Amino acid sequence: MKYDEALKECREWFNSGGIGELDGVAFNIAINSLEKRIPQKPKYKEFKIILATVGEKTDGDFLCSCGSAVYSDYKFCPECGQALDWSSKNDSN
Repeated sequence: MKYDEALKECREWFNSGGIGELDGVAFNIAINSLEKRIPQKPKYKEFKIILATVGEKTDGDFLCSCGSAVYSDYKFCPECGQALDWSSKNDSN
């Protein structure tokens, strides 16, 4: 089972109301952890002044969804642990 499939199953079970209050807290933690395992594309820092060629995206010009700067050799954000998807780094807008 892949992370996104497990996340879908957990959300469905959680939303069905079949768990108690304390289990709900643990389940929310599990859901948040699964969400971090699904790679997300970093966002390009459009507001940054780039010293290289105008419009050229350079390493370090990307942000994780938490707002932390990330580099192309990072597999995970050092601040929040989000898995990063660099498969189309130059197309991340």
